[in-house]
Amino acid sequence: MLWFTLGISLLSAILFGLLPAIQASSRRIWGVLMGGRGGAFGGNLSRQRHSLRSALMARSFEKLMRVNTGVRADHLLTMFVQLHDFGCAKDEDWTKCPPKTEQIFDEIASLPGVERVAFAMGTPLGGGMDYRSGLYVEGVPGNQNYRGSGRAVTPGFFATSGIRLLAGRDFTADDTKEKRSIAVISEGFARKYFGGNPLGKRFSTHDDIKGNRVWMEIVGVVNDTRDHAVREMMADPTYYTPFYFGNIQWGITIRTSVDPMSLAKAIESVVWKTDKTAPITNVKTVEELINNSAAQPKFQAVLLGTFSVLGLFLAVIGIYGVISYSVVQRTHEIGVRMALGARPSDVMGLVLSQGATLAVAGILVGLAGALAISAKPAI
Repeated sequence: MLWFTLGISLLSAILFGLLPAIQASSRRIWGVLMGGRGGAFGGNLSRQRHSLRSALMARSFEKLMRVNTGVRADHLLTMFVQLHDFGCAKDEDWTKCPPKTEQIFDEIASLPGVERVAFAMGTPLGGGMDYRSGLYVEGVPGNQNYRGSGRAVTPGFFATSGIRLLAGRDFTADDTKEKRSIAVISEGFARKYFGGNPLGKRFSTHDDIKGNRVWMEIVGVVNDTRDHAVREMMADPTYYTPFYFGNIQWGITIRTSVDPMSLAKAIESVVWKTDKTAPITNVKTVEELINNSAAQPKFQAVLLGTFSVLGLFLAVIGIYGVISYSVVQRTHEIGVRMALGARPSDVMGLVLSQGATLAVAGILVGLAGALAISAKPAI
């Protein structure tokens, strides 16, 4: 891509450089040389506008890197686990001996350097279960189109992830053990589907195996999070339900007091002590997930910045060449002006006025265009 663009840039410079040469060989050039404002100086406008747009694009990327994800990213480690060995005796029915998920949870929580641990069907910025379904709100006739996330989490998931509880309460151990049909929702979910205070109200997104609607009572509201990427323009509406320890596939979120990656091996050992064949994937810090999410726009910003510098370099050479050519062609005129009493400063002002006038016009027009573009979503 670099060599291709460099070749195109050089070819463009040659092709567009032919136009002033052709004009110079014609009689019309004398109008320009004698004080006209057209000719090769006209190219200044687009160059100035491009440079300013690139500068505003860099500002846009800086804002992207400072976007609020809704979680506290520092000292936060995440990974995914899927158990194969259910910990049963050889002839024992596996449905009667659920996996030792709770035991793994307790052992991870007791590791030195672990401040908090939470299990969930997903991880912060890793997303949960995405839904596109009908959403029913109790007391409201008909259904609404729901596009968002649903995620089962253990008590303490919000505190571990740095998600703020805005109203109501978190889940408790009793909620998990009794499999209570309750939910904590994001503020975006509450705003979109309930408007006012949603606590105590019920909603449903699915039916049970018998075809009966499953109603969930709202017990809390938390802040919005960007589950998949920092470049998302808006956070998806999300609801959370109690996590069942009988699940065999889940995400682990760990808040640490030390370097998060230094605990990865110890956590893997705890899981493999229960199931030697369990795959553990996506072992990443949340800070790494954020950086990976912004990798593509970051690359684009670096690439555009590199070519902007190259464009500036070519523009400087071009402007210098045009002005130098103009001065050489106007040497006789300048000599006459100085013979008639023009000072050196007057001659310098005459030469620079043409380029400066168009440069200022280019800056103003380019700045207006760049601001108009930057007012729209940058990513």
